[in-house]
Amino acid sequence: QVTVTVNPVPTTPTATNASQCGLKVPTASVTSTSGFGTPTFNWYDAASGGTLLQSSTSTTYTTAISATTTFYVSEIVLATGCESPRVAVTVTVTNPPVLAITPGGATTFCSGGSVSLDASAAPTDPSYINFSWTPATEITPTNAAVVTASPTVTRTYTVVADDGVSGPTGCSNSANITITVNPNPVIDSLNATPATICATGSATLNVYS
Repeated sequence: QVTVTVNPVPTTPTATNASQCGLKVPTASVTSTSGFGTPTFNWYDAASGGTLLQSSTSTTYTTAISATTTFYVSEIVLATGCESPRVAVTVTVTNPPVLAITPGGATTFCSGGSVSLDASAAPTDPSYINFSWTPATEITPTNAAVVTASPTVTRTYTVVADDGVSGPTGCSNSANITITVNPNPVIDSLNATPATICATGSATLNVYS
């Protein structure tokens, strides 16, 4: 006599798709329909076969993504190895709008110079309303679209902007610009040729650095 134990196969989870802007951890989720106590979900990159991307009790995918992705998720009973059919879960990702820094003048100058930096001028998308500049050194203000940078050494400034929308559909982006500061020349010596002249004469002044 042979006894065959038949374990139940979980039913297919249900899926809730989601949308987001740019690189984020997706909020798309699955829900168990099998009634098991603590379900484990397998997240794959294909409807059958494919690569197992995540296996956990989490109902969401826990790694940030930056492109539209469809996951295929099953429920598995670890004790028996019985696995449900897969359900498709799609995360639609839109690229954040363009953010650029437009300098108001030369970005290479001698020590003591300055330049205005505008993160709201075209081609920057007008949807951005919040701005933050780093490093907050020799730049003022640090939280506006237009700032003045007066670095004493070469610096790379980064601006991060967002559209003020909270949650996954809110968009943010960053841009950077390098301001090159050259040291002022140092005068080592100067002389006049000739060094002695009459009242109506002239001399050539030479400066050496």
